[in-house]
Amino acid sequence: MQTLTHFVGALILAYFISRVLLVVPLATRRITGLVLVHGITLGLCLALVIAIRAPMQAFAVQQLGELFAAQGFWLLFDLLRKVSPRLRDPR
Repeated sequence: MQTLTHFVGALILAYFISRVLLVVPLATRRITGLVLVHGITLGLCLALVIAIRAPMQAFAVQQLGELFAAQGFWLLFDLLRKVSPRLRDPR
């Protein structure tokens, strides 16, 4: 149950950071820009978690896997939204 809670937390963190970065112009017009934004988001998530939790000695390597999985989920979700006409943003 604790792993599920951590994964949901990683999903929420990755979601908010990626949504902020997806506002960058031209980032979402191509698939390479989308992948780049999600790569930057993963780096920011990792840096944020390490910067906050490492000084308290509360950092575990398992958190890296959870962040990778959460960011991979949002990347796949955005790629599916990009290629599927039914899932596209109406904007």
